[in-house]
Amino acid sequence: MKKLPRFVLVLTLLLAAGCGPKPVLLNPRCEYQSSPINIDSSSPRFTWEYGAADAMQESFRIVVARDPGLSDLVWDSGEVASGVQRAVYGGETLESLGRYYWQLSTVAGGRRLLSPVQVFETSMQPGYVWKAEWISDGRDKDFAPAPMLRKGFELSGRVASARLYVSAAAYYRMQVNGRDLGPLSLDPGFTDYSKTSLYSAYDVTEMLQEGRNVLSAVLGNGFFNEIEPVATWDFETAFWRERARMIAELHIGYEDGGTELIVTDGSWKASTGPYLSNNIYSGEIYDARRETDGWQDPGFDDSSWADAVVVGGVQARLVAQNAPPVQVCEVLPAVEMSNSGDTLYLTVKGANDCIWTGSGGDSRLGTAANWLGGNIPASGANVFIALATAGEIECDIADFSPASTTGRVKTSRRTSLLRKAARALAMAR
Repeated sequence: MKKLPRFVLVLTLLLAAGCGPKPVLLNPRCEYQSSPINIDSSSPRFTWEYGAADAMQESFRIVVARDPGLSDLVWDSGEVASGVQRAVYGGETLESLGRYYWQLSTVAGGRRLLSPVQVFETSMQPGYVWKAEWISDGRDKDFAPAPMLRKGFELSGRVASARLYVSAAAYYRMQVNGRDLGPLSLDPGFTDYSKTSLYSAYDVTEMLQEGRNVLSAVLGNGFFNEIEPVATWDFETAFWRERARMIAELHIGYEDGGTELIVTDGSWKASTGPYLSNNIYSGEIYDARRETDGWQDPGFDDSSWADAVVVGGVQARLVAQNAPPVQVCEVLPAVEMSNSGDTLYLTVKGANDCIWTGSGGDSRLGTAANWLGGNIPASGANVFIALATAGEIECDIADFSPASTTGRVKTSRRTSLLRKAARALAMAR
């Protein structure tokens, strides 16, 4: 057998090495987010990945600057000999509400790799004093209808950038000129309100317009204000319990370089409407007959509304929420539906989930739809009872024990219709 010349063998090995997967930089992130606008850490973390699983990093370098050309540097890590795909900012003090640009370069697999220029924005850095105040509608904490708040304002020029920072105790659904900030969600996340409250940041540049604008919000109780008798886990005795409230700052930058700030304060307007009650476990009572047309639009006349009330703030630090919100991720159609007469309908969903339940179609004025939900343990499916009745709207929940053949209705108003629904659901097992 002939031996290959040594130079041929070396060439073959080099060619084989060059044919293998080459490392590629992926997912450069700041605080585990891509292009975040809510960095409140004074020492944010940078992370990255490689496309080739066996990429061996030898070193990295990160530069952070105030400009996209990376000439006005605030930090240069220098070349760091490390295989760790993580770095902590160690440069100049970051300013609140600032915009920063950064770039990562690494040496991996003997190759110099360079990421595109990335961006992150700071929100309220340590030491920032909020200009906004916590507001509500001045009602007692046991008053069931949800607060509705709005603020109309005029903008004198074309908007170049706008960031809205908002928190609530417990939940908010907020709109800008009638447009939702994003998908329906349970924001902010639950915290110990004596220690921490979370706020979210939104880019609302495209939602604003020159001239009239409006911010509007509906507040939910969540775990902050559990009202008897539907409260759970003794949260009605929580020492932080008060009427639902919110705080928000809208920072606006004009194309001509000017700025403007809209904050929550006593100049906002407050009212109540179709949201008759809400509870994180017992659901919501919504009366469409009490809707106020156009209240979320800029041209609405709110002169008959009461002034919002500045209230004591939640005694906690306001911290940026970095976790994704709890929001609608899938719409589940009914897999089975049956009825008993013209007032009782049984709907079976194909999964055991925590969901919003609703129906489409037209109804006569005054028709009430009562959704009663429960789980059938043997099948793992959610079952919902819909009661179409006249008169006042009622809402309830049912607890169905796998050891029992009957449903158990947990409510202070044990109506005959709801007991009928519970029996029907138990029979469906």
